Amino acid sequence: MENFVDLMTFIESIVSLIDKTKQEVPKQEPKNEYRSENINELIEAFARAKLEFKPLSFNRINNYFLTEFIDLEEIHYATSKALSKNNLAVIHNIENSNDNLTTLHTTLFHFSGQWIKSKTRLSLSDITINTYRSLINEHKKVAEMAILDISANKDRHDDDGVKVMLQRNELVAKPQSKKIDDQLRTITKDEVKMLKELLQDYPRTAQNLLDRLKIGSFNEIPADVFDNYYEMSKKIIEAENEKKLKEPFHQF
Repeated sequence: MENFVDLMTFIESIVSLIDKTKQEVPKQEPKNEYRSENINELIEAFARAKLEFKPLSFNRINNYFLTEFIDLEEIHYATSKALSKNNLAVIHNIENSNDNLTTLHTTLFHFSGQWIKSKTRLSLSDITINTYRSLINEHKKVAEMAILDISANKDRHDDDGVKVMLQRNELVAKPQSKKIDDQLRTITKDEVKMLKELLQDYPRTAQNLLDRLKIGSFNEIPADVFDNYYEMSKKIIEAENEKKLKEPFHQF
C-alpha cells in the first residue's frame, strides 16, 4: 500500500511539472509568409516615397486589341527614384515547382531588412518562350502596381468595373426587355461612314477592330463602344504615320 501511495505521489509531481512547463513556454504565433515580423520602418519609408511618385499614365498602344496599356518601364520611371531615395526596392523572382506551376514572388524590401511580399501562381506549360516572357512581364506589372498601391490616370479597367455595377443596377430598376434592346443597339449609318473613311487606307487596323469585337462588319459595332474605338483608331493611325515618317527613305 505504501508503494502505491509513493507511485501516485510521483505521478502527481510529474503531471504538476508538465503543467508548469506548459505555462512557462510562451505561445508562438504562426509565421507570416507574406511579411517580416515587423514592418514599422518599411511603412514609414513607403508613406514618404508614395508622396513622391510621379503620375502614372498609359504610354503604349496594343495594335491588335486597340487598347492603351502601361509597360514596366513606365512604372519604374514613376516610382524608382522615390523608392531608392527612401531605401526601398521592389524585387521579382520566379520559382518553378514539380507540378508544372510557376510562382512569381514580388517583394518590397526596406534597408532595415523589413519586407512585404505577394505570390502569384501561374500555369505556363506548353507555351513558347515569347509567350512565357510576355505573361511573366504582365504579371510582374500587375503585382508591382498592387504592392505599391498605384494605378494609372483614367484607367479604363476602373471604368469597366463601374459600368458593370451600373448595368447590374439597371437590371433591377428596369424591365428586362429594355435591357436587351440596349445591348442590341448598333452604330448609325453616319457612324459607319465615319469609320470607313477613317480606316479606308488602314485595312489591318480595321480588321483588328472587327476581330477585337468578334464581329464581321462595321454595321455590327455596339453603339456604346463607338466613341472609344473611334478615338483609339485615330491614335493608332497617328502612331503608324509617325513611324513611317521616321523610316529611312530608300531611292532606287
